[in-house]
Amino acid sequence: MKSMLLPSGYGLLFLFTLTLLFLVERSFGAETVGQKLFSTHCLRCHGINAKGSMEAAKSLKMDPSRLDLTKEAVVQKSTQYLKQRIADGHGKMPQHRQMLTRNQIQALAQYIQSLQKAYVHRVKPTK
Repeated sequence: MKSMLLPSGYGLLFLFTLTLLFLVERSFGAETVGQKLFSTHCLRCHGINAKGSMEAAKSLKMDPSRLDLTKEAVVQKSTQYLKQRIADGHGKMPQHRQMLTRNQIQALAQYIQSLQKAYVHRVKPTK
């Protein structure tokens, strides 16, 4: 009797493991796509950590804080707001509506938010 239950237990464990791997792949897949898109389209101006690039600010003749995606005013914005800014551009930032699909814009917005969250957790004041 025990030998009959053991294989089905392994089968359930196998299915559970496959499901878990699928979910992990989906979670990290969006970030990987977003990270690649950020490197291609955003890194030059917003910097590797989304804090903004001093070089880009100088060449664009603008305040470097305008390139900082981790400042509180930007962190508080919704995903929809980020997607709209990516698609339509803003100020000297070009629009990406013609270059990126909706899914790519979504992945990019999610990646930016992951950078924001990572930064907020690092600098969160202790009480």
